[in-house]
Amino acid sequence: GATTFNQSSGINAEYGEEIQECIENGDYHEALNKALVAINVDLLLDTLPKLNVDDVFGDNPPSQPLILALLSQLPNDLHVKLELKAEFLSEAIQAIDLDHEIIKAHKDSVVTLLSLLLDHIDKAKEEITPREYLRNLKNLRWASQQIIARVSQW
Repeated sequence: GATTFNQSSGINAEYGEEIQECIENGDYHEALNKALVAINVDLLLDTLPKLNVDDVFGDNPPSQPLILALLSQLPNDLHVKLELKAEFLSEAIQAIDLDHEIIKAHKDSVVTLLSLLLDHIDKAKEEITPREYLRNLKNLRWASQQIIARVSQW
């Protein structure tokens, strides 16, 4: 059967049905977009487990604005649902297209987003075990630093 969304808030119920419909129709980017547009972290965290990261970031990655929105909303309280967030953040960082006009036009925002992600990683490190850090955040930290270094050279 279909998974239902957390009905604790009216917003989740309102968007949840639309998101579920998108997922059932295989429109994973639109499902993710609706969860991000709601600017409701609970709704986003309800949506992500229903999405397969390979379906979202596979052969047809999301738009660059969608990737940036994910990078802006997902890092808060990184230690909560750490593995899920780390998986999506890692894929989002790998999907940043440094040659894309939007990324070039907003390079300062990209650097800011990734710098904030690094701050969130540092905060999360205090809340999790060293093993969890190594498994989930070490590579995420490294990938963020690499992109910041490349973008800063422009």
